[in-house]
Amino acid sequence: MAARNPDTDIRASVFALVLFQVTALFCRALIDLELGAAGYAKYEAQDLSYLAVPPLLLLLAYPILRDNRCALLRLLRPDRLTLRLALAAVALGVCLRLGYWGGLVALVSSGAVRDADPGAVIGPVFVFSCPRARWLALGMFVVAVLVPLVEETMNRGLILGALLRRGRVVAVVGSAITFAILHVSSALPIAFLFGLFAAVLY
Repeated sequence: MAARNPDTDIRASVFALVLFQVTALFCRALIDLELGAAGYAKYEAQDLSYLAVPPLLLLLAYPILRDNRCALLRLLRPDRLTLRLALAAVALGVCLRLGYWGGLVALVSSGAVRDADPGAVIGPVFVFSCPRARWLALGMFVVAVLVPLVEETMNRGLILGALLRRGRVVAVVGSAITFAILHVSSALPIAFLFGLFAAVLY
């Protein structure tokens, strides 16, 4: 096992970091409901409400971010950020979303996912529509830029970094578990596997 570098150790409470994320996501859900009640389409409300998450997390986690600023800069290595790497990250975000949609289509088509309403139409029904350009741009920005930036900083930067003091296996598995818990509305096994993949890759 490689020796730990105290300059890159993240000193933070994992419980507090998870609590901050849960709080931010709860506030996002409330905003989402309010926007839906105001007449916004579901995807518009989801994307608009996510814009509240980064400032809330910055506000809640500011003491931790301030105290671990140097360690975060060393771990995230902004000096090595290139245009090619940024574009690859955005492409990965888009591919993950397309993969999610593809998996959803496969699950609905196979009957593995059904509508809970007993009066619903039997069999898969797909409706494709193109949103206005501004909503499409906002959706791509949120899904391919904002969500990965927030989640990677919190899950792979802070949580994984804080757990590394307990060993690499604990850090990888622990960060994958917290990532899956924070994605409880999605398929938990898929979120856990992606959390493992991203942690090992990191």
